[in-house]
Amino acid sequence: MTAFGPGLLAGDWPRGLLPQVPRTRLATLLAKPYAADPERVAIAVPAGLEAALPRLLLATRARHVRVLTAGPVVDTVADLPALAALLAPVYRLTAEGHVLDAVRLSPPDGGPDRVVRRIMDSAHGKVANAWREALTETAGLTKRQARAAVEEAAPWALDATPLELPLHRLAGMRARIGAPATA
Repeated sequence: MTAFGPGLLAGDWPRGLLPQVPRTRLATLLAKPYAADPERVAIAVPAGLEAALPRLLLATRARHVRVLTAGPVVDTVADLPALAALLAPVYRLTAEGHVLDAVRLSPPDGGPDRVVRRIMDSAHGKVANAWREALTETAGLTKRQARAAVEEAAPWALDATPLELPLHRLAGMRARIGAPATA
């Protein structure tokens, strides 16, 4: 882990490991954005919490996230290809043994992919707010038009954050955004 050089350790790590590196609990990482913006974050995911991986990865703004799982990633992550597809707007995932590396991608230039990325980058904020702001920037809509487009396409998104949404909503977001983004 020392070769990775994390700026933050999230989860349950041995006390003597990297004593100078700040630490946070997984629940804290999910509850609010970390105040600093570390380049690298290491997350220890205990057995049984692998289903929280999409949310844990979205909760950090780090450019490189290294996740250590209790068992081999291919065995502990129920559907690694589905996880990679879900997070494709934000991260490139690679797995080896007990380690999952997520490297943040550059944001797309425009269109529905840019809107999805803006929403996922605002994981602790309201989906509707990020969606509306992205539509005003990428599709040239007024705030009123963008608000109406979001309310029509996804009324379930008004008061939820990406971290609170069921995974099927996150996975289907691009299809929902495609129509209003080109309106």
